[in-house]
Amino acid sequence: MRAVGVLAKLLLQVPVAIVTTLVAARLLGMRRSWVGKALAGVIGWTAANLLVVGLAHWDWDAAELSTATICFSIVLTMITALALDFAARPGTLARGEWAGLFTVPRPVRDLRRRLEPYARYRELIDIAHRNGLATAAGFTARRRPSQERVPVGLALRRTLEQCGTMFVKLGQMASTRADLVPAEVRAELSLLQSHVDPAPRDAMQAELETELSGGVDEFFSEFDWEPIGTASIAQAYRARLKTGEAVVVKIQRPGMEELVARDTAALLHLARAIELRTPQGREMQVTEVALEFVRTLERELDFLVEAAKMTELAQATDAESGVRVPAVHRGLVTRRLLVQEYFDGVAITRERISALGLDGRELADRLVRVMIAHILQGEFHADLHPGNVLLGDDGTICVIDFGSTGHLDPVQRMAIFQMMAAATAGDAAGLRDALERVATMGDDIVDAVLEQALARFLAKHVVSGKDLDASALNDLIPLLATFDIRMPSELTTFFRAIVQLDGTVRSIEPGYSLIDAMSRVMDRELPGMALLGGSVRDQLTKGLLTELPRLRRLPAQVERIVSLAARGELRGRIALFSNERDARVVTTLVNRLVLGMVGGLVMVGSTVLLDTSGGAVAAGNTSYVHVFGFVGLGVATILLLRVVAGIVRDGYN
Repeated sequence: MRAVGVLAKLLLQVPVAIVTTLVAARLLGMRRSWVGKALAGVIGWTAANLLVVGLAHWDWDAAELSTATICFSIVLTMITALALDFAARPGTLARGEWAGLFTVPRPVRDLRRRLEPYARYRELIDIAHRNGLATAAGFTARRRPSQERVPVGLALRRTLEQCGTMFVKLGQMASTRADLVPAEVRAELSLLQSHVDPAPRDAMQAELETELSGGVDEFFSEFDWEPIGTASIAQAYRARLKTGEAVVVKIQRPGMEELVARDTAALLHLARAIELRTPQGREMQVTEVALEFVRTLERELDFLVEAAKMTELAQATDAESGVRVPAVHRGLVTRRLLVQEYFDGVAITRERISALGLDGRELADRLVRVMIAHILQGEFHADLHPGNVLLGDDGTICVIDFGSTGHLDPVQRMAIFQMMAAATAGDAAGLRDALERVATMGDDIVDAVLEQALARFLAKHVVSGKDLDASALNDLIPLLATFDIRMPSELTTFFRAIVQLDGTVRSIEPGYSLIDAMSRVMDRELPGMALLGGSVRDQLTKGLLTELPRLRRLPAQVERIVSLAARGELRGRIALFSNERDARVVTTLVNRLVLGMVGGLVMVGSTVLLDTSGGAVAAGNTSYVHVFGFVGLGVATILLLRVVAGIVRDGYN
């Protein structure tokens, strides 16, 4: 019965134990998971009760709620939480602005959210295992006797193909990231195809009629249910409107949004785990890459966005250019349905060009001219592979499938042309200046070393006597990554589009130089090609006029500097810690140093007070001096534990 009584006393302390656990976690100033808090609280509260009972010579009647139990519980819970931090892997703990934040607990929703991806994980892991991906990547040396070891790129491609739509798209995007993915893996991922078996007619017809809010016969006089194109996201059909116009009807596959939402949760969860638990993941910013991919895919799922881009680029395409963008029937567009003009043409090939008696170089020039016009407007097609470029019987080029587009702001557009000019001229300093305008530069870059590396790059691709090849970007981006230079996602999309366009124009005209063609187009200053509101020459003139007042003052300023230097009166002013990152580092260091010193001094003073006899009695045999000593000792312990917690959370464990 006595044991039952002791257990009942301990159970009655549970609400107070929960409060003390939350107080201890808050005093440490670091956000922790509910599992970590609960574990630290249970251990701390149990240890506190054992300590109180032990101090009472193991009299279990002392296992009651008391001030000593609460105080010991808070301190021991903090110590336990720190011990768990020391046992954690580097990089798995909350840092920076996440420290000390208060969040409303939603355990049921959080548990459901955490469990959702795991069922999908099991499927993905089984697929990867069947394709030998773990063995190929070197994660394990064990494999079945019948399982041959395959190259990692091949194993990864097979795995992504079998994992479904979202992972095929992810592999296609990864094949363009020369700054993150090795060349041999990119070569294999470039073979990924998004063509899939068509969905049943009944399912697609139900989807179409839902989006139309009516029957197919109400809107179309003819509808051919044999798909003219099938992809992982949508299917395309040929039809004819009641007005007699031939159109292409693009319908999203049933359940696509739910499928993508499920895989998005699994992908982001996995990306965060990789970034938190591996140094490579943190260095490659895996979460940011995954978020960029998810944002791109979400735009592709919204046909309203695609229709708006098509309309915008159609308006930016000169009617006399010989290139067309299909018109959109705005009244028949929803998030999951897109109806556009039908173009009677087939994919552009050398055989078709020869059969029509056309000049391949002229066709390639025409496509490049329109692409540059779009870039100068700020929007461009980001997926111009040969399958998206159709050639009609009259020699007209039609560009289709605007699910993937890119955007460049004025600064990025100017930087791109500056890069092109510098690269063509072999000017490493100019190329570095252009990069600095738009890229995120690492903190420890030495300008001279970077410039030398760029000079070697240009010597390899330009000075050797050959035209600059767009594929040189595949060497430039990894080179920049070695200096911790990160290009914005808009420029990464642009580079991918340029590489794809280069492959397309070379399929039209073998040996065609895209960079040379772009330079020729810019030199001609085609009518209507506006750069930030005017022609290239107008922009250069405007820039010169803007800088003219400064240029006029420059000789006088130089003369004044020389005069001051000659008289020994030249003075300089340096702003220390002007960089926010440096200021934050110094502030953190000073704060911890002050907290540590204050905690140490308070602890020494409290120890002296506890060793002092006499003074007014507060209760029993305890004097006020000893009370202040105990309070000071508790405060000092909290301060020092906070300092240690901060250091551990920075990764010094």
